[in-house]
Amino acid sequence: MIKKKILNVYDLLLCITYFLLILDPAFSVGVDPIDISKVYILGIPASDLALFLMLITFLSNLNTITKFVSKRILLLGVILIIYFLLQGMIINGISNISIYNLDIRIFLWFFGGIAFANVLINTGRIIQYMKVILVVSTALIVISSIYSTGYSEYVNGLADENERIGHPNIYILGAWIFSPTVLLFNITPPKLFNKVVPLVSTFFYLYFVAVLSGTRSSAITCFAILVLFAISLKIKSYNSTISIEKLKQRSKIYILITFVFILVYSAFYLDAYRITRMLTIFDSKSIAGDPRAFELLSFFVQSNFQQLIIGRGLGGSISSPIYNGEFTSTLHIGIMNFWMKLGFVPFLMVVYFLFIRVPIKYIKSYIVIKRKITNNYHTANVIVLSTLFPWLISLLISGGFGEINFLFSGFTLYTYGMVKTNGINSIAND
Repeated sequence: MIKKKILNVYDLLLCITYFLLILDPAFSVGVDPIDISKVYILGIPASDLALFLMLITFLSNLNTITKFVSKRILLLGVILIIYFLLQGMIINGISNISIYNLDIRIFLWFFGGIAFANVLINTGRIIQYMKVILVVSTALIVISSIYSTGYSEYVNGLADENERIGHPNIYILGAWIFSPTVLLFNITPPKLFNKVVPLVSTFFYLYFVAVLSGTRSSAITCFAILVLFAISLKIKSYNSTISIEKLKQRSKIYILITFVFILVYSAFYLDAYRITRMLTIFDSKSIAGDPRAFELLSFFVQSNFQQLIIGRGLGGSISSPIYNGEFTSTLHIGIMNFWMKLGFVPFLMVVYFLFIRVPIKYIKSYIVIKRKITNNYHTANVIVLSTLFPWLISLLISGGFGEINFLFSGFTLYTYGMVKTNGINSIAND
């Protein structure tokens, strides 16, 4: 890892990439969702420039990257993108280029995320930059909510109690919150002061996304993040590995205050509609009647046997009841997009890896470390794999299939390889 007090080329690369990626949401603040458009620089979408920059970085640093990421995984990823692109063109034709562009960008950001992690680690300021990313992304979420339709009426008590306050920005920017938050919880010392930035970011997200917009999946995600916060208070660095200690009394007080605050706020300041909507998380009838359930049913109804087995390829789409019958290339239940585009067998493989193998590796390593037996492998499983959990929740319930999600999946893969090889100090020693 390159670590210097002065700024280097990696600092510049990181700042430019993040700047390019947040231009779209920054210029969408206060804009009606139907009028939102991309920001162009020299006739090219800013986000595409960021992707191009990261792909060039990926290729330029390939020798370093393959020290921490298997060459077979990278080669397989390239082959699969090419294969499913050709399959999609055969099945869907080439009339709708915009859908192909969308799908290709999403999957390419997996490689862009690997490069993003490489750049961030080489700045030598991992914790500092992740805090900056959290502060800026959270600020944009807050501003987007404040300028969204109905917010001023809500705070003045004039809004319809059934009105949900929100803007597409808050969901897009939420992807920037999850992984950095969990990683910062895990790699900073177990003192509340060190965790203030990610913790405050989580509370802002909880209020402006889960509460104001009445988004149940965001509430569940925030709860998972707060559980990971509680676990992080037990994690201590030990040389290049970690140890898991019993919670100190003051740490228990931090956790108690956190959850009491949430309960008191919910009881006295949330209206009946928002409380009821959150409680429908446990209502099977409400879940079955959710628009996402109808969209999922539409996917099966509109798919023949061949499409269910081999998928629709990149560019695949269905007519969605959520959009009044218009075509969508992205299902709201994110994990099902792997089935729609890649087919049944790849879908099962993704489900096995993400929802079975990753949690099992985390749990086993957590138990091993708790028994005072640890190494870099177990450290990586606990410190890095847990950053995937909020994304996994999102994939199961709503969303999770976007460019920034794939950026952080690649980011996690590279960071995991780095910690497994060099230990936690390779990413936590600012």
